[in-house]
Amino acid sequence: TAGMRVPSLQGCIYGDFSIVGILSFLSISIVIVTLFNFRP
Repeated sequence: TAGMRVPSLQGCIYGDFSIVGILSFLSISIVIVTLFNFRP
């Protein structure tokens, strides 16, 4: 896409946000899975 080709600050910010979003999503999913596993 055109957004990926543009080497601008927006690209770096979106890249960081994507990594942070993936990490936050993984952490939230792990917490939800652990909570459901501890439930009887």
